[in-house]
Amino acid sequence: MVEQGGLQPLITLAYAHDPDVHQQAAAALRGLSVSAENKMKVVQEGGLEPLTRLLASEDVEILREVCAALNNLSLGDENKFEIAKCGAVPPLITHCQSDDMIIAAQSCACLANLAEMEENQEIIAREGGVRPTIAVMRSRYVEVQREAGRLLANLCASDSETSDLILFDSGAVAALMPLATSDDLETRRCVSFALNNVASNEKNHRVLERMGVLRPLVTLLRDKDQDTHLQACLAVRQLSLTPKCRFQFVEMKGLQPLLALADSDSIEVQRELAAALRNLSLSEANKISIVRHNGMDVLIKFAHSLDVEIAHQSCGVLANLAESLENQGPMIETGLLQHLKFVLRSKSVDVQREAVRAIANLSAEYSHTAAIVAAGALLPLVPTLSSPDFLCQRYAAMGVANLATNMGN
Repeated sequence: MVEQGGLQPLITLAYAHDPDVHQQAAAALRGLSVSAENKMKVVQEGGLEPLTRLLASEDVEILREVCAALNNLSLGDENKFEIAKCGAVPPLITHCQSDDMIIAAQSCACLANLAEMEENQEIIAREGGVRPTIAVMRSRYVEVQREAGRLLANLCASDSETSDLILFDSGAVAALMPLATSDDLETRRCVSFALNNVASNEKNHRVLERMGVLRPLVTLLRDKDQDTHLQACLAVRQLSLTPKCRFQFVEMKGLQPLLALADSDSIEVQRELAAALRNLSLSEANKISIVRHNGMDVLIKFAHSLDVEIAHQSCGVLANLAESLENQGPMIETGLLQHLKFVLRSKSVDVQREAVRAIANLSAEYSHTAAIVAAGALLPLVPTLSSPDFLCQRYAAMGVANLATNMGN
């Protein structure tokens, strides 16, 4: 139809005075805009103006078609800015609150797509779209809840001057947190995605900690859905850069569900888990908690990972844990030295450096020096004295010097 020149007449019909014609024209544009190729053509041919005008209609059937058409068009990255620029945002915010499920869901979906662009996040916030979206999250229709949740999640990614208005002043984050226990999977995904977006900005950490955001994140870590627990794990990793959050997370019994993610077959989940444990292990109290909660099984397994990032982060955690004298005995009892002996031969300098640091920390306690040598760790440790990495050399020198204090070595 588009190739035969049918698009322009349809757009012209959308300007007609007859409501029936409006509906038919909007329905046709909705159908055509499903095609990726046609999305741009509808906009280029001037289809946005009549569709935006029709948002003022009070006819439910017309509004259903118009909102669906704009939602389809908003899936095209090139169209997101154009739709916002043409003045569609204020009426779409109004229609988000419609009693009609289709109108509300399509309007929320369209705005959620637009909010993938930072410029549009500001426009939606300035037009007063945040509070209505929060209200719509309580819709009796799950379809509307999902799209409103996705809209809030995208708005939560804002790092602009209006971000505090979006996230905290309007109550967006507070509204999302209870939905971590929603029965609807898509809603939980949106909440997890949103909280991760907010946590990605370190300036938000103090407010999030006071709001108790770690509690819903612990709940989301237990979610069986991979996308949901991955986003929660990402958020925990980022929040655990803040000392108070590190302590609070363990206090809320977050270690158990976090460590349980080690069974995931997703490399991305395993990477985020290892990185989160690395941050958490910077706290003195957490060092002991990680060992007591059987974290060693996970860390030893991850230290042998073929993924360099997982192995590097895990060896870093082991080195941090070994800074605690109280941990050293229990760590050695797990057979850690036999594993470090192999990891010391890693081809990755990053992995090797952290394994050497772990040995150096363990060897600082005289009573462990004989066990380290007996486990065969000295042989692969000596070559690291000539490592091209300065820190690796330093840790190796510390380790060898500690081991040399034992006359039996």
